[in-house]
Amino acid sequence: MNLIFIGTPGVVCYFVASKLLGRVGRGSLEVVMLIFMYAVVSYAGYAYAGRAVALVGIRNAAAELVLASPSAMKVRTVDVAGASIASVFLAYALAYGYRHNTVNRIGQKIRATNRAGDEDVWHFFHNASSEPWSSEWIVVRDHKVGLQYFGAVSHWSESGEDRELLLTQVSVFQNSDGAKLYDCDHMYICRSKDDLTIEIHANGRGAEK
Repeated sequence: MNLIFIGTPGVVCYFVASKLLGRVGRGSLEVVMLIFMYAVVSYAGYAYAGRAVALVGIRNAAAELVLASPSAMKVRTVDVAGASIASVFLAYALAYGYRHNTVNRIGQKIRATNRAGDEDVWHFFHNASSEPWSSEWIVVRDHKVGLQYFGAVSHWSESGEDRELLLTQVSVFQNSDGAKLYDCDHMYICRSKDDLTIEIHANGRGAEK
């Protein structure tokens, strides 16, 4: 029970990060290792933040943790609570780094990798934050029913067999001749990954031409 109690910050970080990042397929051993590492980093962040506060003359429990010798170090309830709060900030930092592909961007800068860092191109496309890949407005060609949809992406699904999109301010056209059929405020699309093509047009209104 003590081990579970001490590992609480790691568990908190893991679940918050999972909520922010979405489903990521991992084995049980990998999950346990991540929780352990998150817990260590959370305690270190909490302790050294307390140490920084102590340097300006404010005594606090976190500084006592980092200043204690290994034999005298005891993890108290206040330390677990403080590290759990620190773990939330860690989870958001991890999500930010994942969202902006920080590790891979650095690797690309030093020519250590060519990988974009996302799980697949579907993730890369929807997570892209710079042109020419980033665009709020897209054209979706639905090959299953012969239609195309022009609208703004509101939500998109995780990787899987089905591709789900929630579009807003949608205009629907025929794929064959581009004839406009109707407009709608919101549209939910669920198709297999082979049934959809997504396009970005420089002028933002490519579907109408």
